[in-house]
Amino acid sequence: MRFFSRLLMWCVIGATTVSAEGALPQSPSPSSSALTLQDCYHLALQRSEDLKTQSENIAQAEARYQQALGNVLPHLSFNVSESLQDTSGISGGDGGVGGTFTRRERPEVKFIVRQPLFSGFREFAAMSSFKSESRRATLLFNRASKLLFQDVARAFYLVVQLETDLGNIRTLIQLTQERVKELQERVRLGKSRPSEVLTVQSQQAAQRSLEEQIKEQILTARELLSFLTGNDVGERSLRDELPNSEIVEPEAMLLAKTDQRSDVQAQREQVLSQRARVQLAKGSLLPTASLLGNYYIKRVGFQSGINWDILLSLEAPLFQGGTARAQVKEAASQLQQAELRLSRLSRDVRSEIKRASVALASGVAQAKALEEAFNKAKESYTLQVREYRLGLVNNLEVLQAMNAMQDTRRSWDRTLVQSKLAFLQLKVATEELP
Repeated sequence: MRFFSRLLMWCVIGATTVSAEGALPQSPSPSSSALTLQDCYHLALQRSEDLKTQSENIAQAEARYQQALGNVLPHLSFNVSESLQDTSGISGGDGGVGGTFTRRERPEVKFIVRQPLFSGFREFAAMSSFKSESRRATLLFNRASKLLFQDVARAFYLVVQLETDLGNIRTLIQLTQERVKELQERVRLGKSRPSEVLTVQSQQAAQRSLEEQIKEQILTARELLSFLTGNDVGERSLRDELPNSEIVEPEAMLLAKTDQRSDVQAQREQVLSQRARVQLAKGSLLPTASLLGNYYIKRVGFQSGINWDILLSLEAPLFQGGTARAQVKEAASQLQQAELRLSRLSRDVRSEIKRASVALASGVAQAKALEEAFNKAKESYTLQVREYRLGLVNNLEVLQAMNAMQDTRRSWDRTLVQSKLAFLQLKVATEELP
């Protein structure tokens, strides 16, 4: 329990939460001496164009909902018009109906109110669909932020792994140099052959070549991390604060979190949206009713005494060439597709969680075994050096023991990093990171 308490404290990444003033948490200072994974994630959140694009999808979905809501509410407009016509060839008429239509000028000022009364519930179906799309866009944004964390973690720990590997290679080079000095002294005393020195120096040259190769890989990995964070981390040191994982939750507990994952919930919202679209398509088969009202500020002629009028209209579709029914079938088919995608996604998520759990359990077990192997290899190397000085073993056996010790150390360190990545991948798969 203490392990998970420490982990949850470490995982409180505040960049996905917004303060009361609407501001994101402060990003790490570029002049800081070391960057943690949390710092890199903060920087990536502020830089990521993909997340900003996702946030615009949320705004667009909310705007579409407002548009659908606007179709239900009354529309009020103010209209001013004036009609001019040539009346030079018309003799003076009376002030009745004829006189009104033969006037040279016919000004009119009015307020217009339009109110849809019934449209086959299409507006409400559209509102329901767009509301589901808005929730879906928000859930996809949440999922994208978790995937961004996963990308940053992979880049971060790739650098950590390579730099740890570089440290192990340099340790091996140092041990090899000590062997060269000892052999050179033994050659001077006539206790060893010059060929033994050359053998060790050849190995040392190969180790330096590997050192340069790892340096190049570190530069590439740091460039990837710089790209994700939007900041140059080429000269910044990285500090790994994540403890080694030793606990794997039961698989049943992990799989129970499948339905709560953002992308699964987003696909469920997509199903709801498609169901609403089916109702929207069916609405075109029903009659529509609307109300139009005018309130006149200024009129001329025989209508000058009429201040308002109302028009109630009702339209019932009888035959549309099969278009409406085809739209209903299309919407029903799209609903079926959305339900199938939800089923497939749920299975994919369960499989992802299982694979991440297996990888974590395997990594923890391997790390423990390699730790024991390294301790034994280190003890063996110490004994080989002592026995070599007593003439019980040859130089080749000492080199083999030294290489075996350092190879085991490199494998152990790599497994530790991979187990941390497997742990974070499992947390991303179950969305337990804030």
